[in-house]
Amino acid sequence: MQYWPEEAIAGNRMFFSPGMDRITAELTSYRGNWLEQMEFRVPGSIAINTGVFIIFIGWRCGGMMLISMALYKWDVLTTERSNRFNINLGIIYFTAGFPLIIFGINQNFENNWAFEYSMYFGSMFNYIGSVGITLGYSCIIMLICKAGILKRFTGSLVAVGRLTLTNYLLHTLICSTLFYGHGFCLFGKVELTTQIIIFAVIWLLQLTISPLWLKHFRFGPAERLWRSQSYL
Repeated sequence: MQYWPEEAIAGNRMFFSPGMDRITAELTSYRGNWLEQMEFRVPGSIAINTGVFIIFIGWRCGGMMLISMALYKWDVLTTERSNRFNINLGIIYFTAGFPLIIFGINQNFENNWAFEYSMYFGSMFNYIGSVGITLGYSCIIMLICKAGILKRFTGSLVAVGRLTLTNYLLHTLICSTLFYGHGFCLFGKVELTTQIIIFAVIWLLQLTISPLWLKHFRFGPAERLWRSQSYL
């Protein structure tokens, strides 16, 4: 960082810990009409789909996809392995993941969540440790599937997965309508408890609608459009 231009350091510091003027401008923008939101939405979208994707998201998503493909080929992400195998592997994953993340949180507090530390090196503990926790959860899912319990719930999750793009777009449509200025203008006004309730309601909606849709159609509407464009 000592080699960065001063404006680059200032820009990253403002992104990590914005002042009240920046926060107020963003709240005003997102609570405005569709065109007024573009002041923040356009540069944010450009940043995420260029630099942020290349530096952060692309490696993460690509790496997780490769790990998942390997584990599937080795029957780890299927129900072929024994319960004992899944239990032992889950313990290994969680033992590797949780201590690393807890240590990282402690280190960030030790450094007062300073931009110079927490935005970069301090974020690596969660970046790596969360992989272990994710894989640990996958072992729990394998145990649930092998036990044959929660069949209705797991069946609904399968349906949501088959309608991934449709549900993603539906989730976006619901939340942008609730929070942005062209909808109910709740951006920055909703407390954490209410946010959790909104999250739960959307999930229940998708878990209910997705199986019903697939009783009548093979694909979701967005998936159908995507496939028709892919295969002409």
